Amino acid sequence: MSGLAEIENRLKTLRKQKVDVTLRNKKAVIAEEEKNSGRRVYSMADDGENTSKAQKSQEEDVVKLAHYSIREYEKWEAKKLGSKEHRSTMGDFQTIARNSYKREVEALPASISHPLNVGITEKRKVQVEDNPELINSVVSTLNEQSKKKYMVRKHKLDKQNKVNIDDGFINNKNKRFNARLNNEFK
Repeated sequence: MSGLAEIENRLKTLRKQKVDVTLRNKKAVIAEEEKNSGRRVYSMADDGENTSKAQKSQEEDVVKLAHYSIREYEKWEAKKLGSKEHRSTMGDFQTIARNSYKREVEALPASISHPLNVGITEKRKVQVEDNPELINSVVSTLNEQSKKKYMVRKHKLDKQNKVNIDDGFINNKNKRFNARLNNEFK
């Protein structure tokens, strides 16, 4: 039995030591954080570690631009095609149309009311006559919004397709490739 009591005492002392060590570690971590959280003082004799890292990254970018492979380009192009920017825009147009219609209907004044002419057709469907003035106002505002959005999109597309003589491209495919490279490394 004395062997078991000794083991229990050693276990208790080890647990106490464990708690003491964790407390010391926590205090050391807190002290280190407080020490590092202070502001850095810059001097004229700064060794310039940060500038050398920036120069290295610029040099690496230039090297990457000069030594790309067709496989890298194909991977990059596949990644771009899968990105959100190059997905079908039809969903975007439907969302824009739905949201603008909801906005216009909610913006209609609540005080406008007119008697509803409700009838049932021969095919047993309910037919309601709407106020033509309200419909025309919604249609006109939606047309104005669609024209504005069309002009914005057209302007963006024209800006993308603008030709710069200094680029030095051979054909349209090469022009697009050069534009993608420029956008990737900006």
